[in-house]
Amino acid sequence: METRDTMRNALEYLRKACPVAFRNAFLYDIAPQLGTRCSYRLDGEYVITPNDFAFPQEHEDVIAWHSTISFINDNCPIEIPYRAILPKKTENLLCPGRHISADEIGIDYVNLIPQCVGTGQAAGVAAAVAIADGTTAHKVNIKKVQDILARDQDVPLPRNPYTDPSYMQNVVDHEYGLYTQLAKNAREKAGYLSGVRQFGANQGEIVDSDSKSIKGGGDAQLNPNLIKATPQH
Repeated sequence: METRDTMRNALEYLRKACPVAFRNAFLYDIAPQLGTRCSYRLDGEYVITPNDFAFPQEHEDVIAWHSTISFINDNCPIEIPYRAILPKKTENLLCPGRHISADEIGIDYVNLIPQCVGTGQAAGVAAAVAIADGTTAHKVNIKKVQDILARDQDVPLPRNPYTDPSYMQNVVDHEYGLYTQLAKNAREKAGYLSGVRQFGANQGEIVDSDSKSIKGGGDAQLNPNLIKATPQH
């Protein structure tokens, strides 16, 4: 019901803010059946958590570089590593899509269609490279996978020679999106993001585990020295 109200509010906003396109827009239908956003998730070689959004991560095995709907870093792109689609105990199995390796909070940010497309494309390339080289999914030449994605398939990857460097410069210029209050608080208090909720009544807010009080996610100035802080997983 909450989502249905949000849809109506969004439509009303669009009518006022973008009258040329939405003046006569109306809500035709709403899906009658509820869906489940999250269920089983991969137990992978790397687990994505909210700290991946509060502390910039540079992964040598990055296979996707995506903006996500995250209040923590103001939707700035994060790096999704190959290890997040690689099972710990099963060989020659890659698991891209909505169930990639992430904790119960981090999965909310990385289970949307762009991440399904990006990780799926990378998984296909990795499988092809592994077969061509006669190796396994765990031992695949990740540099070759990255170059095929960036050079041959126009997939932007950070620090890759075939990707326009202005993309990364834009991220740096915007301080990795870490000027939000949530990101600032994450640096000041270990474990602060453990209660973050991306969707629902407390959207973009933190529930303090001690006082159970709600803390807002408003803007704050980022100390540039914190950008390279060590993440606390």
